[in-house]
Amino acid sequence: MKYFISDIHGELNGLEQLLKYTKIDLTKDQLVFGGDYINRGKESGKVLMKIKQLIDTYPKKM
Repeated sequence: MKYFISDIHGELNGLEQLLKYTKIDLTKDQLVFGGDYINRGKESGKVLMKIKQLIDTYPKKM
């Protein structure tokens, strides 16, 4: 299955909840991020670090 996430806007908690509650299995599923990672939210840097961690951990699924 493929998932697309966009408009995170620096909200790390929201991103983490979305990943948790959608039960995306990155050993099987593909995850694509699109735009607006940083903007408005207070944790833009942490959002970028989380995305980088996911890319490093699952390079063929991002």
